[in-house]
Order: sequence, then C-alpha cells, then structure tokens
Amino acid sequence: MFSHIRITIFSICLLLAVDHITPCFAAEPAPKTEAELLGQLQDSKASFHDKSAACKRLAVVGTEAAVPVLATLLDTEHLSHYARYALEPIPSDQVDAALIASLGTLKGKHLVGVIQSIASRGKPEAIDALAGKLDDADREVAKMAAHSIARLGTPKAGKILGDRLSSEFADAALVCAKQLARQGHLDQAIALFTKLLHIEGVPEHIHLAAMLQTIRLQGHEGLELLGEALASDDEKTFNHGLRTARLIDKADAAKVARQVLKNSAPARAALLLTLLGDLNDLASLPAVIDAIGSDNDSVKVAALGAMASLGGAEHVSLLVDEAGDESEASAVALQTLVALPGGDVDRAVLELLNDEKRQDTVVTVIGKRRISSAVPKLVAMIDAPNRIQVVAALGETISLDQLDILGKRLDSKPEDFNAAIRKALHAACDRMPNRSATVAKLSGYMKNASDVTVQLVMDELRQIGGPEALAAVAAAAKSDVQAQREYATRALGNWLDISAARLC
Repeated sequence: MFSHIRITIFSICLLLAVDHITPCFAAEPAPKTEAELLGQLQDSKASFHDKSAACKRLAVVGTEAAVPVLATLLDTEHLSHYARYALEPIPSDQVDAALIASLGTLKGKHLVGVIQSIASRGKPEAIDALAGKLDDADREVAKMAAHSIARLGTPKAGKILGDRLSSEFADAALVCAKQLARQGHLDQAIALFTKLLHIEGVPEHIHLAAMLQTIRLQGHEGLELLGEALASDDEKTFNHGLRTARLIDKADAAKVARQVLKNSAPARAALLLTLLGDLNDLASLPAVIDAIGSDNDSVKVAALGAMASLGGAEHVSLLVDEAGDESEASAVALQTLVALPGGDVDRAVLELLNDEKRQDTVVTVIGKRRISSAVPKLVAMIDAPNRIQVVAALGETISLDQLDILGKRLDSKPEDFNAAIRKALHAACDRMPNRSATVAKLSGYMKNASDVTVQLVMDELRQIGGPEALAAVAAAAKSDVQAQREYATRALGNWLDISAARLC
C-alpha cells in the first residue's frame, strides 16, 4: 500500500516538473515579416535597439518595398549606418537611385557613408554622380568620392581621376590604375601609373608602387624606366629605382644596374654594386670583380661586400689578398670570406695555409669559419711566430677531446702567449655542447696550477653552471690549496643561480 502511495506521489511530482519545464521548450515566435519590420522602423515609440535590429533583419529579407523607408533613415543619427547596411544587399535599381539621390541632400559623415555604399554596390552608372562630389567643400567627402570612383575601376573612372589627378587623389588613382590593369585595360593603367610618377607631393610609397607597376606591366620596355630612375640626378627617384629593382625579375634588374654602373659617380656606383650583390645574379660577377680594383674606397668596399653573394672558392685568393691590412675594405673582405658558403671554400682556404705572405690572414679566416679539419696543421704551427693568431684559431676549431691542446699549455711563457691560451680556452669551452665533460676537463687543469689558472677554471665553471660545475667548485672550496679555496668561494658567491645557496 505504502509502495503504491510512493509511486503515485512520484508520478504527480514528475508531471508537475514536466509541466513546469515545458515552456522552456516552447517554439520561438515566428520571425517578423518585412511589413512588420518596416512598421517597427516607422514607429516613433520603437527603441533604437528595435530599429537597428529591424535593419539587420531587412539586410536578409528586404525587398524593393523596404527601400523608401530605409532611405528616410540615411540622414538619421545613429541609424544611418544600419539603414545602409540593410540597403546594400537588396538587388534593386531603386536602391542605387535612392543612394544617388541622397548625394544632393546629405552632408558630413552620412554623405561619406552613402558614397562608400555606392562603391560597394559596384554600379558604374554612379560614376558621374560621384564625380560631382570631387569639388565638395568637405574634402573628406571629395576624397571618399575619388576612392569610390577608383573602386569602380572602369576606363571612365580612370579618365576622370587622370584628368583631376593631384596629390590629394593620388592614392585613389593608384587603386584605379590597379583595377584597370586587372580588367585588362593595360594602356590606360600604364598611362595613369605614369602620371602618378610625375605628381609632386605624393607619398613615397605611391611613387614606388606606380614605378613598380609600370615596369611590370610594360615588361622589357619598362626596364627603360628603371634605367632612367637609376641614372636620375634626383635622389628620391634614384632610391625608388633601387627599391623597385629588388622587386622585379632579378636578372632584368641586374642587367639594367650593370649598364647604369658604367657611367655612375662613385657614391652611386657603390649603391649599385650593393644592389648587384643583393640581386645575386652571377652575370654581374665580372663587373663586381672589376670594381674591387677601384681607387675609390666606397666603391671597393661595396664590391667586396657584393662578393659575399656572388663569390665562390675560386675567389678565395683574391679576397685573402684584399683582407691583408687594417683598412675598411680589408675588414669587409674578411667578412665576405667568412660568409661564403660551402666546403669547397674551406678547402680553398686551407690550400693557402702554407703561403707565408697570406698565412696570418688565412689563420684568422680558419678561426672565423671554424674549419675544424685545420686543427692538426694549426697545432703544428703553435710555436710559430704567429702563434697568438694560431691559438685564437684553435679556440674556435678544437673539439672537446682536443681541449688539452690548450689546457696543458696554461701557465706558458711569455705572458702574452699565456693570455692568448686563456682567451682561446674560454672560447672553446663556450662552444662545447657536453657541459658535464667540459667540467671534468677543466677541473683537471687545476692540479699544480698557478693562481691565474685556478681563477680561470673557477670562472669558467661558474659560467658553465649546472650541478656538475657546482660540485666541482664546492669541492675546490674545501681544498688544501689556498688559491683553490679563495677562488672557489668567490665563484660560489657570484653563482649565476640560487643553487649555490643550498650548499650553506
């Protein structure tokens, strides 16, 4: 009996709960019809939220019937934007007529907005009406009209903007010329781009874009324009030429630059040589090599820099000879030798190692290129007159298992040689990927070492860091050797993380 009562009560509760929940699943009200939405827009009591929502919905369901109502809102604060949002998608000529008609009544930001909408509709028939706004006293309106004409991008639009071209409408003309080119009206596009090149007060990026597009559209004939720019006495035009050359076909640009180079003053020649290097066209190699022999320092420096991208193993001797003094050109030649890629360049460098006149430079190059295969030859030269350079190169080339080449020479005489050993050992340790093994190697150099060497080892261990280095320094801090204790304690006090504090 009680069981039956419990079931009945449960059933009643369940029914009550379902009855309570049911409204949550009730069907949403049907979307408002176009007529209802228009009524909402015309209702003076409707809120801004309701009216803006009605415009958003009309952008989806609106027809010609909505055009007159929406047109009345084009000059309404806060709702003008929503009205245009609703009008733009409606596929009716009445929309275009309403927007064009409003050009004569609207002002300020509402007028600017309508002009944008006309452009978005993409109807060439609106060009004449838009052209009438190019003289508007509100120059923001005039500039927007120019941009809208440009977006329509017809030959008529190009003619209007070409006839009215000024720095104010230059960006619109650039857009229009690009549109004309995309639509296949190449002659008119080129004519408009060319006009842009000769307008004063135009932002540099527009001049550059116009030059680039003109050259691209004209193909090989356009290269004459590039040549004129690179040969121009006007600094801006010349710089536009340099930048444009880096954006077109490299072989074409390099050919033009080489031709202009022949008659260029040194300052311009240096910039053109840098351009040839950047273009990396091997046909420019003879001209660059010829410029290395120039009496002008800036030309020589630029040519040596260009060899970094154009040179190869066959030019190593030339570059080594140019890197043999302390001039700016020598420094650039050395940088180029270091930058040249490839094992064949390494082999060409090694072949010059026995040349006494070039040996100092070659040893320096070996170190900077980190040619590890040169280590045996460098070791054989470690007592030569240029041993300080040799030791520096070893610091950049030896491997971990070769570290004793330097480590066992610590505390050598004279002091300048010992200083070179210490510096090279530091460079070598800094390169080693196996930090634990490096710590073990360094720790072994403290036995019977001078105070200077102990300090070096402690400093190196501190910079390496990690548990193995910390353990080695901590052990040295308990050593019977006073120098080890002092320098180890100092290293622990300057440890690069907090791990040393845990030893306290």
